[in-house]
Amino acid sequence: MQENVRFDFLEPHRANEKDNIGKAKGFAAYAKENPGVGRIQLIRLEKDITGKPRFKRLDMTMSEVREAVLSAINNDELDHLFDKFGMFDF
Repeated sequence: MQENVRFDFLEPHRANEKDNIGKAKGFAAYAKENPGVGRIQLIRLEKDITGKPRFKRLDMTMSEVREAVLSAINNDELDHLFDKFGMFDF
Protein backbone atom coordinates (compact mmCIF):
# COMPACT_ATOMS: atom_id res chain seq x y z
CA MET A 1 0.00 0.00 0.00
CA GLN A 2 1.38 3.39 -0.98
CA GLU A 3 0.77 6.36 1.28
CA ASN A 4 0.57 9.89 -0.01
CA VAL A 5 2.14 12.50 2.20
CA ARG A 6 1.30 16.16 1.85
CA PHE A 7 3.19 18.99 3.49
CA ASP A 8 1.59 22.33 4.29
CA PHE A 9 3.53 25.47 5.17
CA LEU A 10 1.30 27.91 7.03
CA GLU A 11 3.16 30.96 8.34
CA PRO A 12 1.26 33.22 10.73
CA HIS A 13 3.05 36.56 10.69
CA ARG A 14 2.29 40.07 11.93
CA ALA A 15 2.28 42.76 9.27
CA ASN A 16 4.68 44.96 11.25
CA GLU A 17 7.54 42.43 11.25
CA LYS A 18 10.57 43.60 9.27
CA ASP A 19 11.20 40.18 7.69
CA ASN A 20 7.82 39.93 5.95
CA ILE A 21 9.03 40.51 2.40
CA GLY A 22 11.95 38.10 2.81
CA LYS A 23 9.73 35.33 4.15
CA ALA A 24 7.12 35.94 1.48
CA LYS A 25 9.71 35.76 -1.30
CA GLY A 26 11.20 32.59 0.21
CA PHE A 27 7.81 30.91 0.33
CA ALA A 28 6.98 32.06 -3.21
CA ALA A 29 10.27 30.72 -4.57
CA TYR A 30 9.80 27.42 -2.73
CA ALA A 31 6.25 27.09 -4.07
CA LYS A 32 7.47 27.75 -7.61
CA GLU A 33 10.18 25.08 -7.34
CA ASN A 34 7.99 22.51 -5.55
CA PRO A 35 4.54 22.42 -7.14
CA GLY A 36 3.65 19.09 -5.48
CA VAL A 37 3.66 20.55 -1.98
CA GLY A 38 0.30 21.22 -0.33
CA ARG A 39 -0.68 24.63 0.99
CA ILE A 40 1.95 27.37 1.25
CA GLN A 41 0.43 30.45 2.85
CA LEU A 42 1.37 33.59 4.72
CA ILE A 43 -1.32 34.35 7.28
CA ARG A 44 -2.20 37.64 8.96
CA LEU A 45 -4.87 38.65 11.42
CA GLU A 46 -6.79 41.52 9.83
CA LYS A 47 -10.22 43.05 10.20
CA ASP A 48 -12.84 42.24 7.60
CA ILE A 49 -15.31 44.81 6.23
CA THR A 50 -17.48 44.44 9.34
CA GLY A 51 -14.50 45.13 11.63
CA LYS A 52 -14.31 41.54 12.85
CA PRO A 53 -10.74 40.17 13.27
CA ARG A 54 -10.18 37.22 10.92
CA PHE A 55 -7.28 35.37 9.40
CA LYS A 56 -6.34 36.46 5.89
CA ARG A 57 -4.21 34.17 3.74
CA LEU A 58 -1.88 34.82 0.84
CA ASP A 59 -1.70 31.58 -1.15
CA MET A 60 1.72 31.02 -2.72
CA THR A 61 0.50 28.04 -4.76
CA MET A 62 -1.40 30.46 -7.01
CA SER A 63 0.93 31.48 -9.84
CA GLU A 64 -0.40 35.06 -10.07
CA VAL A 65 0.16 35.61 -6.33
CA ARG A 66 3.56 33.95 -6.40
CA GLU A 67 4.83 36.04 -9.31
CA ALA A 68 3.53 39.26 -7.74
CA VAL A 69 5.30 38.42 -4.47
CA LEU A 70 8.55 37.62 -6.27
CA SER A 71 8.34 41.05 -7.99
CA ALA A 72 7.59 42.97 -4.78
CA ILE A 73 10.46 45.03 -3.37
CA ASN A 74 9.27 46.04 0.10
CA ASN A 75 6.74 45.41 2.87
CA ASP A 76 4.41 48.14 1.59
CA GLU A 77 4.06 46.27 -1.70
CA LEU A 78 3.45 43.04 0.20
CA ASP A 79 0.70 44.77 2.19
CA HIS A 80 -0.90 45.79 -1.12
CA LEU A 81 -0.72 42.16 -2.31
CA PHE A 82 -2.55 41.04 0.84
CA ASP A 83 -5.24 43.61 -0.02
CA LYS A 84 -5.40 42.48 -3.64
CA PHE A 85 -5.03 38.68 -3.34
CA GLY A 86 -5.55 37.83 0.32
CA MET A 87 -8.48 35.61 1.23
CA PHE A 88 -10.27 35.54 4.57
CA ASP A 89 -11.10 32.24 6.26
CA PHE A 90 -14.74 31.31 6.23
